[in-house]
Parts: sequence; structure tokens; C-alpha cells
Amino acid sequence: MEVQSYLEESLSFIESKEMRDYLRVELPKFKSISTFCADIVAYAPAPIERKLPVLERIVQEAEPLLAYNGKPIYASRFAQSCCTALAERYSGPDGTVFWLKASSYDDNGSCLFDNAFFTKFDAAIRYLEQQAKENPNDCAFEGLSYTITKYIPDGRDGLREYCTWYLNNTQELWYFKYECSRRELPKDWLDLLDYLGDYPNLPVPFQPGDIVVADCLPYAAPCRVLILGIGDNRDCCCISVLSIGKDGLLCTGAFKHNHFLSHRGDSSRVSCLYRAARWTGELTDEEEPFAVLSPLIRAKPELGMEIYDYVRMEGSAWPEVKNIFL
Repeated sequence: MEVQSYLEESLSFIESKEMRDYLRVELPKFKSISTFCADIVAYAPAPIERKLPVLERIVQEAEPLLAYNGKPIYASRFAQSCCTALAERYSGPDGTVFWLKASSYDDNGSCLFDNAFFTKFDAAIRYLEQQAKENPNDCAFEGLSYTITKYIPDGRDGLREYCTWYLNNTQELWYFKYECSRRELPKDWLDLLDYLGDYPNLPVPFQPGDIVVADCLPYAAPCRVLILGIGDNRDCCCISVLSIGKDGLLCTGAFKHNHFLSHRGDSSRVSCLYRAARWTGELTDEEEPFAVLSPLIRAKPELGMEIYDYVRMEGSAWPEVKNIFL
């Protein structure tokens, strides 16, 4: 099976060069490479129109294997989800309403409006374009995002939620999901959306002691975490990290599940893996624990999981950890 062409196109959605270079070598070692590539593309923070042709290429070039339940391979199902997401913009009965909502992870970030309602999808997009033209500085904020939710008549003089598109600050359609009941979903449906940034599940080039940038824009501010352990580098929970939560508390969790965000009261539909890269620059005063622990864990990797177990069981601020382990 020739994988190089669709592998390269799939890796183009990984913004971190460090991750791209590593996955270019590692993914061909897996029999399920087409599934890895389909996940990378489908869940990427990138336009649906860009995802579709790459998913179609995976379908064309990957071996025509079926899943154990006889369903099409993931790439085919995701490609259909992309087609559906684009088609739903222009379908719907009379009385359909599109609810446009703006949001920002930062309370100080400007949201020029809270809600706006339209009878056509393109009218909502034109409104966003006009806002960006009139307020270029405010709309340039990368922590700004939008949703457009389609409501259709419910047959009882009301409206019901039907589907939602997720957009970044430049009006790109990144994600899509149905809000309707399961019985109304298309056959073999897969949401073009990861609810908490849990996918894709990819191996990483990092080692215990590495300080790594975790960037889940536009849904949360970028931050840094300290790698405590990588386990088998395959399981979704195997990469353990130390992060700084609210009030300076040290927290532990699974890197691939974006647990470092939940400790700050945040969440993201974008996986940290797309932009993950080692950090070698300056650290803030708040990040003193990383500066102190990083070289110690590099020298003694098992220390990382000792710290993980202690913080997970006890909960701790930095002075307590320092007194016990240093």
C-alpha cells in the first residue's frame, strides 16, 4: 500500500513541525495508518473545505478494508460528514433560522455581539465579514470563535435545534455536528467534532522532563505543561503532565485529553497535539516548578511519575511538592 502521498497531506494539518517530523516516521509503523490520518484531518482546526479532498484521497488510496461491523472505514465516513456539513448550509424547510453566536475564552477579549439571527446561512457569514471589515483589530483576536446553529420548524409553531457549525475568528468552518435525535442521523454518521479535544490519539516525540507548549486556540489560551511520563506512548491516557491550575495549584492529568485545561476551568474542541512543541524559552515566575523539576526529571525519569502520584492523591501547591521531593 502506498501511503506517502496521503500521509503527507494529512500531516500538513499538524501545525507543529516537531510533531510532523516525528509522525512521518512513526505512523507508517501502524497497520491502522489510514485511521490515524483520517482522525488527524477530520478533527483538525482547519476549514472543512480543505479536509474533504484529503479524506477522499485517503479513501481512494487506503486498502479497502471494512470495520468489524461492516461499516465503511473512518475516512469514508468523515468525508461524508464533510459533504453533509457543507450541504446543510443550504437545506431546510421554510421558517428555518440560523443563530449566530460569538464567544471568547478571555473576558477581556472583545465580542462585538452576543447573538444574531438570520434566515440564510450566507447572510450570517456576510454579517461576520462586515464586522471584520468595520472592526479589524477586535476581530483579529485569535481567541474569538463563532457558532452558527440551524433551527427548523418543529410542526407545533416552534423551532427545534437541528445542527451546528463551529467557526474560527476568520469565518472558516472547522467543525460540524447534528443536534437532532440519533434516529434522525444519516447512516454511518460521525460528528465532525471532538467535544473535549480527545482526538486524535497520536504518539509524541516528547520525553519526561520536557516542557511543552499546549495551544488549543481559539477555545483556550496557550499554556505550558511539564511532561512527567509517556507510558507506552500509544494509549490515550499514557502521557502524564504537570500543569498549573487556578490559584497556582499544581495539577496532573492526561495530556492527550487536554486535562490541563479543565484545571483552569477551560475546555477546547481542539486537541493540544496539533501545535505541541518543546519550549526552551523563558518561563514566568508562576512556572518556577517547571524550571526546577525539568532537569531533575530528565536526570531521573521515574521522579516524574512519583510527583504525578503524589499530586493526584494529595493535591498540592508548589511549596509542598518542593519540600517533599527536593
